[in-house]
Amino acid sequence: MSQPDADELAARLTRLASGLWPKVRVSGLRRLAGGASSLTYVVGLDGAPEQCAVVKVAPAGLAATRNRDMLRQARVIAALAGTAVRVPRVLFTDAGDEQAGQLFAMSFCPGESCEPNIDENAPTATAAELGGRSAHAARMLAATHGAATHGAAADLVAAEEPIPLDAEISRWDRALATLPADFGLDWTSVSALLHASVPVPVPPRLTHGDYRLGNLLCAGAKVTAVIDWEIWAAADPRTDLGWFLLSMDPGLHPAAVRAATGVPGRAELLDEYAAAGGAPVADADWFIALALYKFTATTGLIAKHAVRRGDLASWGVAMIPALPGALRAAAGLVSAR
Repeated sequence: MSQPDADELAARLTRLASGLWPKVRVSGLRRLAGGASSLTYVVGLDGAPEQCAVVKVAPAGLAATRNRDMLRQARVIAALAGTAVRVPRVLFTDAGDEQAGQLFAMSFCPGESCEPNIDENAPTATAAELGGRSAHAARMLAATHGAATHGAAADLVAAEEPIPLDAEISRWDRALATLPADFGLDWTSVSALLHASVPVPVPPRLTHGDYRLGNLLCAGAKVTAVIDWEIWAAADPRTDLGWFLLSMDPGLHPAAVRAATGVPGRAELLDEYAAAGGAPVADADWFIALALYKFTATTGLIAKHAVRRGDLASWGVAMIPALPGALRAAAGLVSAR
């Protein structure tokens, strides 16, 4: 992904920020690691009440659609301001032009982003802190789903075309159909099981799309912000729940490297989610199976692109041997219902 010229971006940000703070000057532009659909920077704001900001910039030359639509991300974050969902404050947005992609700036939130069972580096938080932030994350997920029932977030969700569960499965069917045969993925039988056992739908809610501790900022035992809203949608809230529960389960998640002390089990997380007003959780196994199916598809795509680049040492390629087991686990969860 090509990066914008640093001086040009700093000048652009200074111009935009001066609409809020006339004497502001942007300094210390620094890119953050990660991000497949946008570039993320931290910048200093000299002469402004905010000491620094986080800026997300879309790559130039690509259509600003779905996960590359920075203004769509900014709208959902702004809509959640003042709700129980902790999000950064949107400072300013810019639609850009043919030469410069969309961007938005948001307040800097303290905290660390770490998946205790999955990240290679051991978490620095204590067991008590991991337990507290995991439980808080479950409650925050319930708050996210509840935010779609009123206010600006409800208006956003109402304007979206909802994603039915069959369509969600079919999305990953199409992705899996593009993977090389030598990946050894017998996905069609799992697809048939999922399609044949779709739970009774519930009304669509605001879904994050990639809800896990890796996309939250946490300090101590608390969540300080929910970030990375690239793929939010109006969908069955239990898709978020299944993805979150899978990420917290070291026995099921194919990429888990440890069972971190202090992380609650599935039953406790479900209790926290339900007590905070979350969606019905009776079909949790089916949604965890869907999450495993989604993980297989998304990881397979990462691996396919890495193989094409010749990057055989990449994480995605290393995960290929674990993907058949993920499909078997998904089938087992559905069959056991």
